[in-house]
Order: sequence, then C-alpha cells, then structure tokens
Amino acid sequence: LQMDAAQDIRLQARLPAREGTAASLDADLHITGRKIPFREPAQLIERTSGRVQGEWTFTSLNWIPALFLNKPWLQLDGGGTVRADLQLQQGELAAGSTVDIPEAAAVAEVAGVRMAGTASAHGELKPGTPTRAVLDVRVPRFNARAGGDKGDTLFDGRDLALQLSGDGRLREFRKDMRARLRFNNATIPDLTAYNRYLGGNQVRLLGGTGRLTGDVELDTDGRIGHGTATLLGSGARMQVAGLDLLGNAQVDATLRRGDFKQRYFDLSGTSVQLRNVQVGQQDRKAPWQGRVQFKQGRIDAQAPFRVDANADLTMSDAGPLLAVFAERGDYPRWGLSLLDAGQVNASTRLRWQAGHIVLDGLQAENERLSLRARLDLREQNKRGDLYVRWGLLGAGMELDGKQRQWHLAGARDWFDGRPALLPADGSPGAAD
Repeated sequence: LQMDAAQDIRLQARLPAREGTAASLDADLHITGRKIPFREPAQLIERTSGRVQGEWTFTSLNWIPALFLNKPWLQLDGGGTVRADLQLQQGELAAGSTVDIPEAAAVAEVAGVRMAGTASAHGELKPGTPTRAVLDVRVPRFNARAGGDKGDTLFDGRDLALQLSGDGRLREFRKDMRARLRFNNATIPDLTAYNRYLGGNQVRLLGGTGRLTGDVELDTDGRIGHGTATLLGSGARMQVAGLDLLGNAQVDATLRRGDFKQRYFDLSGTSVQLRNVQVGQQDRKAPWQGRVQFKQGRIDAQAPFRVDANADLTMSDAGPLLAVFAERGDYPRWGLSLLDAGQVNASTRLRWQAGHIVLDGLQAENERLSLRARLDLREQNKRGDLYVRWGLLGAGMELDGKQRQWHLAGARDWFDGRPALLPADGSPGAAD
C-alpha cells in the first residue's frame, strides 16, 4: 500500500493473487485535493480517477443485479467470485470498465414463472454519450417452474440469454434499465402443467409434450413490455367444450405493448394452429385442421383476469363446431352433408374470463355452407344459438345444457331475433 499526498492524493494498492484464495487487487487512484471528509467519506468518490483491477469472493452476489433493478426479479443466489477491471473518471465509471462472474446460481422470476440455473455473467460499460451499462447473463441449462421452486415444471431449456442495459452513469443506472430474455426450443415434458393458465373446465389439456421459444423485453421491475413466444405441442390431447381432440398444436403469441398501470396488454397478431387433429371417435376421411388468428386482442390483467378478442378462423370443415351443438345423428338428414362441406372461413368475437368462454357474432361461409352462431360455455353448461343454411334449406337450434330445440320455419328470423351475448364493440356487456 502506498499513498502520496504532496499536492493531490495518489493511492496505490496491490494484493498479489495467491493460489486458493481467489483474492487479488491492483489499484492506482488519483484523488483531487488533499482534504479527506471523514464524516462523509463517500464525497471522495466524485474526486477520484484511476483504475482498479481485482478478484474477490463474496458470500452474496445479489448486490450486482440490485445495481440494475428496482425489484429483485433477478437474483444471484449464494456466493461467488467477481473479477473486475474498473476505470474511474471523476467518480464516474468510464467506458471500458468490465465485471465478470464465472459462476453463480441465478434465479429469474418473470410473469409468475421461476427460471433457475447456474449462470455466468459479463458486464461492460460501452462508449457513448452517456455511456451504456450492459450485463450479459448466460445460463447453459435451466429449469422453469410455475408458482415457486416447488411448482410444476413448465419447461427445461438450454442457453438462456438475459441482457440488462441502461444508462452507464451510476446515479441513472436503474431509471431506464431494460432487459431482454431469450431462449430457444426449451422442452415441455407435460402439457398438463399449463392448465393453470386456462382456468375452468371448458378447455383442458390432458397430455402431450412440446417445445417453447421465447423472446421478451422487460423493464427494471421485471414487467414484460413486448415480446413473442412460440409453443409447439406434439401429441397434444385436449378437451374443448366437451369434445376430445388429439393432434399437434402451435401457438404463436405476440405481446405488442402493455399498459402496466392499467394492466392492459395488446395480443393482436397472436395465432393458434391445430394440425392433424382427430376429433373424438368420429370416422373422418382426413384429420381436421384449424387456425385462429386474433386480429385484435386484449388482456385485462386486473382481477378478474379477462381476454377480449376479434378473431378469424380457418377450418378444414365445420364438423367440430357443429359437434359442440349436437351429435351427428341429431342433425336433419340434409345437414349431415354440412359436417364435411370443405374448408370454412369464419370470424367471431370472443371473451375468456375465469374459464368462462363466450363466442358471439360467429359467421362462417364457404361455397356450400352458411353458418351463424353464438355460444356461452360456463363450467359444464353450454347454451347458445345456431343457424345453418345449405342452398334453400335452413335450420336453427337453441341449445341449453342438454336440451335442444330446433327451429325450421323462419329459422333465420328466429336467430336474428335472439339476444347477443357480447356487445358489437367488444366492451363489457351482457356476458358479464
């Protein structure tokens, strides 16, 4: 240790590395002036310039993410070694400063999902006006669970990348900090773990495996601003409105923007695609295919949680939709041909709240078929109205639980006279 205080203060300190100690220091600092503020020693920092290099083992590393984040959604549990090369200019870290953590137990909690694994991290102060602080965290293998470390496994993955970046000035570190979290093809061992997000019994996952890819941007509080996620389900078994489905599924989720104060999130552009689907025990000529594209979609995350959307549907045929209302043998003889009438394009308004699903304004058309429907699915109960037309023949059906009432004379007028389940603009209304 050497200090020179002739004009200003120059402080030099060296602690050579010794095997097994994980401790070393090489500092050369210049402090303007000779006054030492013993009562407020922190004032020395703004008068200090120079370079500090070193390696040290800490019993806790949580102080590192705490520099970047307002809330501890990222934690470095336990201890570890920190290697630093810091350059100071009048109390501010200068471009070129770096920090490395060779190994640490990392836990990130994002949107209620706890991702944990052994991580390495590299931090660097990049040139600019002002400088930019960047912390890159890499997790070669990680496990993601719902609701804490003892929750169900949602997915296991490799090569999780988390980057934190923000203003490089110490006092501004956390004000505009942003984070980006990415992973590819994480393995989903059991799709039933995702039933917690579906609510109720109208849509239930009964089995299957899958893969998940995610890319999201977060703020300093760990809240998702926008991002994408792709879920590929293989051999997915599910039950939808009493129908048993077996096939492959792909969900491409898009979060365009979020209002965290009001807790509204825009899901426009999200799509769900079903391929090679077997519907119940029906003897079909070919597997069923379907796609739902959310033209406009919004999540209201305030209690009670709710999704409102306008969606376009493409179906290889209308069979599964008609099967929700009645079994094949319940339809008029001419109506049986509609079950396999070829590809159908449809649109609908949708509300999903606490497992309660409402479809309204559903319209489907192709060269042979015209269909109108509204459907209310709550727990084990189904009610709704259906109108189908084939050429000059038309029929309406009123569904209430297991009771069905056909309307053959004036079917279209009957359907048009029935009350809507949702208002046309998608705002809260009759379904509440």
